[in-house]
Amino acid sequence: MAGDAPPNDGVLLEWRVHLLRRAQPRRTVRVVLIIAIVGVLALMTFGHPLYALIVLAALIGALSDFFFPMRFRLTETEAVSSTLLSARKLPWERVRQVYEQADGVKLSPLPRPSRLEAYRGIYLWFGENREEVLAVVHKMSRQAREKRQEEFAAVSPKKSRQTASRRRSRNRK
Repeated sequence: MAGDAPPNDGVLLEWRVHLLRRAQPRRTVRVVLIIAIVGVLALMTFGHPLYALIVLAALIGALSDFFFPMRFRLTETEAVSSTLLSARKLPWERVRQVYEQADGVKLSPLPRPSRLEAYRGIYLWFGENREEVLAVVHKMSRQAREKRQEEFAAVSPKKSRQTASRRRSRNRK
């Protein structure tokens, strides 16, 4: 049905990444072998195939980013990462930090590095589009930051002037 398709309004960039296809064949064989060994050990330990299937399902679920394709979409309002089991959205106005890495970019809602970093935000894997992703991410996060600054200045111009004068007086000391 036409109503079921997500709207494409404001989509800046969309791509798919499948880590299993990127991985070296030896690594893939090792991962599958480990899963099979865990399944056999679960069957021997619990003595019932149902429990072994539950253990295997949990393990494959934990590794779903590796086994199944991930989809990413950057729109004018948010960044979206969806996998087989979940979808995460982060509006641009909540992005406080952008961490570039070799394989992707992390969008974080936290204002400074923290131990919570691993559990917050979205990691966008690069496909064959590293430069495009970085250009859109930097553009949209910069626009959101400028908008926050404008809103803050409009809401409390007196407070921002006081803060600026305090900074100047501290710098003089």
